[in-house]
Amino acid sequence: MAQARGYRVPILMYHSVSEKAVRRFRPYALSPALFAAQMDYLRQRGYATLTISDLVRSRSGLAESPRAPAVVLTFDDGYADFYTEALPVLRRYGFVATLFVTSGDVGGTSTWLEREGEGQRPMVAWWQLREILSAGVEVGGHTSTHRALDWLSPAEAREEIMRCKEELEAQLGRSISSFAYPYGYYTHAVRDMVQAAGYTSACAVRHRLSPPHDDTFAMARLLVAGGTGAPRFARVLTGRDLVATVLRPAHDVAWGRYRSVAFLATKLLGRTGP
Repeated sequence: MAQARGYRVPILMYHSVSEKAVRRFRPYALSPALFAAQMDYLRQRGYATLTISDLVRSRSGLAESPRAPAVVLTFDDGYADFYTEALPVLRRYGFVATLFVTSGDVGGTSTWLEREGEGQRPMVAWWQLREILSAGVEVGGHTSTHRALDWLSPAEAREEIMRCKEELEAQLGRSISSFAYPYGYYTHAVRDMVQAAGYTSACAVRHRLSPPHDDTFAMARLLVAGGTGAPRFARVLTGRDLVATVLRPAHDVAWGRYRSVAFLATKLLGRTGP
């Protein structure tokens, strides 16, 4: 079998595992039944699961690579349904994952989603995070308040990155080494801040498989959208999903240009970012 060090690995990006979502949030909410079916698909086909830090260590030669097809399961934001819905399924199959947590909203709700109508989605509590860690799930940082880092001043971005690490480490009693950029947005300066803060890796999006030479501080991931059944899940795993590999990157280029123009406009008008 090929090893994780030498071939492209699917790093899958999930958000909420829930039946309930307003229309604008549905692409980011996968039903528990579909999630369980996807995990069963991985088990039936012999996939080994890795955390982000496992993959980084494997590629650097600091850890042994699994002699099986490898997949990395990541979950952004830190919703309470990770504990209630996803974790029992992961335990059933003996799978590991990485949960990127918005530290300032732990024990509260998803306040940054207020404009989308999802501001009351429950977030994981500190006691749940400690149990999640004991189950072999890696906890990583996702800023303190889920602000888009590329819109912030250097001082604000640095505070979001560092405060998140400090809050998680103080509450959980262990080093936090992985990070994910909110919304997937970052700049070279933001990337350098994450590295300087003491993280050893960071995830972006980029809608493709992660190659062996992937940037450790901008690792490529593939979104597993709500409603993804077995046929599409199989395509996502191999990087052949049309939406993820063709349409989404084109959309992101256009959206990135819009954000650049909007960012300049906000600075000229003296407003803040999103």
